[in-house]
Amino acid sequence: MSLTGIHNENEFYSHHYLAEIFAGDIQATLERWREQAEANNARTPHAELRALAPEYLRFRREFAHERRAGERILKQREWFRRLLPALGYAWQPGNQPLEDGSEVPILAAVGGTGGASASPRLLVLGAVDPHGEGEDPLTLKPHRLQFHGEVPPPEAILTETWSAIVTRRIFGQAHPPRWLLVLSGNGALLLERGKWTHNRALRFDFDEIMSRREDATLKATAALLHRESLLPAGGQSLLDGLDENSHKHAFGVSEDLKHALRESIELIGNEAIRHLREVSKERLYDRPDAALAHKLGLKPCATCTACCSCSTSKPARS
Repeated sequence: MSLTGIHNENEFYSHHYLAEIFAGDIQATLERWREQAEANNARTPHAELRALAPEYLRFRREFAHERRAGERILKQREWFRRLLPALGYAWQPGNQPLEDGSEVPILAAVGGTGGASASPRLLVLGAVDPHGEGEDPLTLKPHRLQFHGEVPPPEAILTETWSAIVTRRIFGQAHPPRWLLVLSGNGALLLERGKWTHNRALRFDFDEIMSRREDATLKATAALLHRESLLPAGGQSLLDGLDENSHKHAFGVSEDLKHALRESIELIGNEAIRHLREVSKERLYDRPDAALAHKLGLKPCATCTACCSCSTSKPARS
């Protein structure tokens, strides 16, 4: 399965899982969305994304020609206001208080009311590229015009990159959210608190996704970013199920490799016995089993002898 525009950074899921197994694991979700859409005479989330593609491409053209920071922020905010409902999120821009006493501008918060005792389980952030150069949103810094209210934001937070803010101020809290959805002018990043310690993320390139409008990629994007997939009203979330299946698949592959390695060793051992018996003409079965096993295990191969000059007392290496 090719997911053009979705980048699996540092194996948020295993690459093989995404390529071979993932499509089947989201089918039940896609089918449920189809049934709900038909019952309510509405569109599925991936159909909503497809319908937004022309608006996104128009926004990108206008954004590229705009040079005023304030206008860029307004245009980007308007795009986010259209995108979030398609992914199941309420549009709730504001300032999110953090445990260190600072605030960050957010687009939505899900699963809590804020504060240390009931922090949201998911935050949606917006990163503004002031020069329109397509920078990684995590290397950008908050802009003072993104903050709400009359009180100006502290200068310190305006000098930090979103990467530092995410790592130290948001995920570094005693009661951090589990998920962060970081939106930018041309894409999105999905971060999970546990995976972010290894810099694992799912990156969505909307220039690719919205211009190509490939059905498989739109379905995958909706399935991975939708609120219902991350924080369902009840039961296990889709992404937790995907993560569980990814680990099971990786374990199954490891078991298969282990059995294949054992079979390979047996074949090599049998071939070694055949060579000793038919080519070297050695009488193998007159010696004790332990002595034969010792010789098979310790006799170096020609490659090993040539490359490192190890003696016959060292184990063979392939």
